[in-house]
Amino acid sequence: MDREQIRKEAKAIMDKFQKALDKAGIGEVDDELNRESFDRVAKDEDFDSLDFKKRMLKNAPKHDDDCVVGEKGEWTK
Repeated sequence: MDREQIRKEAKAIMDKFQKALDKAGIGEVDDELNRESFDRVAKDEDFDSLDFKKRMLKNAPKHDDDCVVGEKGEWTK
C-alpha cells in the first residue's frame, strides 16, 4: 500500500465516523481537557497483602502452593 492510498482510507474512515457522530446528535467536541485536578487521590483503605496474595493465586490459571506457575515462552529458548 502506498502513502496516498493509506491517507485516503484514513480520511474515509474519519469522515464516516464524523457522520455517525452527527447522526447520533453529538455536538462539537472540545479538544481541550479541563479538570480541576489531574492527580489521582488514593483511597483510605488499608492494603491487606495476605488478601492480595489469595486473590492473585485464585485468579492465576496455574499455581503451586504460594507461587504462580507461568509457561516458558518460545522467545526464551
